[in-house]
Formats: sequence, C-alpha cells, structure tokens
Amino acid sequence: MAIADTKIALELAKMCNAHKLNEVLVAFGKEPQQVKLVAANLVAEMIAAGQVTLATVLAYNTSLPVPAPAAPVAAKVPSELTAKVNEVLERADAAVKTAEAQVAGIDAVKTIIAGKVSEIDLRSEHFEGEFTKLVDEIDQKVAKIKGVDYDKIESLVRVAAADLFSTFKQTATVEALAQIAAALPPVRIVKVKDVFPRPWGYRTDEGSLIDFGNLDITLWDHPDAPEVLTDYVFNAQHLHCALLALEQKLPINLWLYGERGTGKTEFATQIAAYLGRPMYRVNFDESAERAEFIGADSVANGSAYWREGVITRAVQTPGAIVLLDELGFARAQNLAALHALCERSVHRAITIPETGRRIAVADHVVFFAADNSNGFGDASGNFAGVREHNSAFLDRFGIKLEFDYLPVDDEADLISNRTGLNGMAARMLCGFANVAREKARAGLLTQPPSLRQLFTMAELIQKGFPIGLAFKTTILSAYPAECIPELEGAFAATIDQDDLKAYLN
Repeated sequence: MAIADTKIALELAKMCNAHKLNEVLVAFGKEPQQVKLVAANLVAEMIAAGQVTLATVLAYNTSLPVPAPAAPVAAKVPSELTAKVNEVLERADAAVKTAEAQVAGIDAVKTIIAGKVSEIDLRSEHFEGEFTKLVDEIDQKVAKIKGVDYDKIESLVRVAAADLFSTFKQTATVEALAQIAAALPPVRIVKVKDVFPRPWGYRTDEGSLIDFGNLDITLWDHPDAPEVLTDYVFNAQHLHCALLALEQKLPINLWLYGERGTGKTEFATQIAAYLGRPMYRVNFDESAERAEFIGADSVANGSAYWREGVITRAVQTPGAIVLLDELGFARAQNLAALHALCERSVHRAITIPETGRRIAVADHVVFFAADNSNGFGDASGNFAGVREHNSAFLDRFGIKLEFDYLPVDDEADLISNRTGLNGMAARMLCGFANVAREKARAGLLTQPPSLRQLFTMAELIQKGFPIGLAFKTTILSAYPAECIPELEGAFAATIDQDDLKAYLN
C-alpha cells in the first residue's frame, strides 16, 4: 500500500469505529473484517481507487453489528501481532508527518531562493552597467597615460630640482646641507645577487629549494656605512629573513643570539655594509647608564645644554641600523627607555624629560639586538651575568635568529683569507676549537674559544711566533686555572706542531 493510502487508513481508524468501516465494506460487496485496522486499510484502498469518497464513508450509520468471525478461532489474528501492526502504522504515520514538514520547509526555501535570484539578477544588471562605465573611464585614463613622455617629465623634474637646490645652496649653511643629505639619502633598487655574495639559496627542512637571488632590495649608499668584508660568510637563511625584515618603511626588529664568536655582531655590521646603511653600535654592560645611550644634561663654557646619546642620534637617521650589543648584561631599568623606540609603530618616539622634546624614529630605522641568549637568560651557565628580559621588551623583536659556529671548512677558509695562514694549518686550529667548544658545552670549560681568538693565534703563527707560545698567550691566558688542563689536552690531541710547522714552510 502506498504512503498516501497508509495515511488515509490511519485517519479512518481514528475517525470511524469498526461498525461504520464494515458497513461501508458490506455496501460495496466486500467481507466485513474482525480487525479495525484491516477494515480501515480496505476502505482506504477504495477511497484511493475512487470507488467511494471520505465524506460518504463518514456519512454511513453504524447500525450494523460487528460481524462474527467467519473463520475458526484458530485463524483469529493474535493480539500480539495486532499490537505490532498498530505500532508499525503509528511509526509510519509519524514518518509521513515528518516528511511533509520537510517538504513544506524545502518549498519555503525554494520560494526564498527564487526571490533572492530575482534580486541578484536585478543587482547584476545594475553592477554590470556600473562596471562597464568604470571600464570605459579606465580606458580613457589609460589612453591619456600612454601619451605621456615620462623621460621628458623626469628630465624636467630633475632640471627644476637642480635649479631650486642650486639657489638654496647659495644661502644654506654647511650644517643645513648635511642635514638634508642625511634626511634624503640616495637610494636605488637592486637584486640580491647583484650585491651579496653567494649563497642566495638554501633548502628548507621539508626539502624545498629557496632561491632569493632575484629579491629586490634597497641600497642606501650612505657615506657612514661600515666597510664591506668580502670574506664574511652569511648564513643564507638568516640573510634572507633579515632582508625581508628590513625592506619595509617600518621594519621588523631582529634578535640575534648564540655563543660568542658565532658572528652575531659581524652579521648586523655586514648587513649594514652591503646595503650601504649607517650603523650605530651600543655596547651594554653592568655599568651602562641611560645617559650614555639616550643623553643627558651637560655643561660647556659655563652653559648647560642637552647632549644627545648615540641612540637618540641614530633614530633620527633614515635607514639606520642600531645594534644593541651584549644586551643580556644591561639592567632592566636602563632598557625601559628603549621600549618606546623599539615599538613597531608609526608613532614610535621618545620624549626627553629634561627638555620635553619629542624625538620620533625616522623611517626604515631598525634595531638589532645581539645576545648570548634568546632573551630568557643563560641556561648553560657559561655566560655569567646574562639576564632574562621581560616579555614586553622581547615582543618588540619580531624575529629571533640563532647563530652557531661555521662549518670547519668555512671557518678555516675565513681564518686563512683573513690572516694569510696556510689553509691546512687553519683547519688544524679549527679542529682544536671544535673539540674545545664541545668541552664548553659539557661544562668542562667556562666558555668556548672565540673566532677572534683564533684570528689572533693564526696571525701570530703566520708571522713566525712559536706555536706553543701563540696558544698560551691567545687562548690559555683567557681562562681560569681550572680550565687549563682541559685546553692543553684538546690542543695536544688535535694539533701536531711539527705538521703545522711543515704547512707553514
């Protein structure tokens, strides 16, 4: 029986008693039924077939008695089965009602969608007209632009600017001209591969090859930029990250951390050198005072005046790189003055309490911090006095780069190029340094030998100073007595003085 018939049967079972249903059946030549639901199903089929209407069924009287069962008692439908049938019919009725509700909901949604589609169609027509109008306007503007002789305009601008500046130079003081030169440094856009030495690429941990040789960077050509060291070896990942951080009007500050002698300070210096940016370095220690790097009142010739510190001078120079070196040794109260300057905000500035003057940070000024730790203090115990910084200050350095010693071959080449020492002899020194560094990591030495110490030792050996004495005066003398046996053992295990002398000859 179809769902519609089932629904009619359920309704008939609710509205009619068994007498009325059987009366209808008899009237149409069918056998009366003992079970009401069976009688209702038969009548429902008649209604569905158009043999009788529901109104006719409801109009029948109930004078007929309930017919006696024609079959033996054994053929009577068990009450348990009847109950199950009734239960199934009730569940079917509930399912039909749910389906009807869902259909009604779908119809409502379809109506809403139809209305929205009509609305969208109307709006589309409107937008299409607006878009066409906009395209026409752009085409007209493009046509005008195509007719512009840019070379001629640029030439005219340069001539006019030169004339104006020539007139200005006749009356301007040397100091004013210097200020203008600092405020308007000549800049040009070039590719990384046109300026920096290889490598310009590296592989990620996932194995992808990153090539940034064609990245556009800005050269500043500032007269006070540091000197380029052509033998400096850049870590390609660090260089890529730093160049991206600096190539913005509001750059991202960088925190460089790692053991001493791993090239943190030189990294910042050579970034400034290759980019032609001015660099200002501030060395911090326990005694560093705010007056030294921010400024203080001073007296000269009997008159008081405000003397700017190195940082307040630096932040007024567009494109400056400000290196905060050995920051872990600075006291927190002295660094508080740097919070406002290092904030990555267009409003970054510092107000001088003594004068009330507000000094804004110029465009493209970036801060590099160099420290033995990543700002959370020294866990190794090798760097006494290195402090943990508060999170507010650390948050002002959006990028943290960890530095490690160069691979042996690269470090040996650097020592050889810098001092002239034979390459094989330089590799022997680096072999000693790596063993000593492992001892430092294990806590057997207070600190590892630095690259600076290796440079000095190599230079002395290259110039004929005895190897043992060079080791004593440059390495051993820099350590406390308890470290001497470990250093001497590392030296004896890695350096054969006869072989080293042979390389020198």
